[in-house]
Amino acid sequence: MSNWVGHVGRKLYFPELTFVFTTTVTSGYGPYHLYKFEDPRGNVLIWWTAVDLPFVLGSKVEGYAQVKDHNEYRGVRQTVLSHCNFGLMARGQSVMDFLDDFQEDDDKETEADE
Repeated sequence: MSNWVGHVGRKLYFPELTFVFTTTVTSGYGPYHLYKFEDPRGNVLIWWTAVDLPFVLGSKVEGYAQVKDHNEYRGVRQTVLSHCNFGLMARGQSVMDFLDDFQEDDDKETEADE
């Protein structure tokens, strides 16, 4: 059973979250992604962002996030996160570092194609 985590407005460190679900919705502002995580106690945490992250379902992440809200969806308590800076545990990188590396690799492939 999921419970709410932390206090709204507080920044927390999450030593281990499992990436369990994602979906994308399109609005007038472009695509928006929902990322859903579970902590080791089964608590559900969600994060809405415009950033398309290359996480694989089942990935373990760690990092910091601010608790934005506590809500319920279909009877399940969820902690809504914002200002997330998660790293893939196996790689030890923050999301932004990972995306920078991902972009650099993509740039190298583009240069090789030219």
